[in-house]
Amino acid sequence: MIGTQQADDIAQVTCITDWTLIDPGNDVTDLDAGPLAETILLGNVAAKAGAKLEWDGEKFEVTNVGKANNYLRRKYRSGWIL
Repeated sequence: MIGTQQADDIAQVTCITDWTLIDPGNDVTDLDAGPLAETILLGNVAAKAGAKLEWDGEKFEVTNVGKANNYLRRKYRSGWIL
């Protein structure tokens, strides 16, 4: 079960995504999708970590739940780099 604040946050993101899909006059190219995508993906990280996250976008890290940072990057097998 999710809390009231989580439900409000989900409703807000849903509203934004619905608006981009149903508004016939919406020019999606004007929408800055980066922050929206980051918010949605961090929601997945928060759900997996089981906690509310404090995000530092400049450093690209979660500041209050250390284990959540483990979900942001992969450790590749030796011999492989990205």
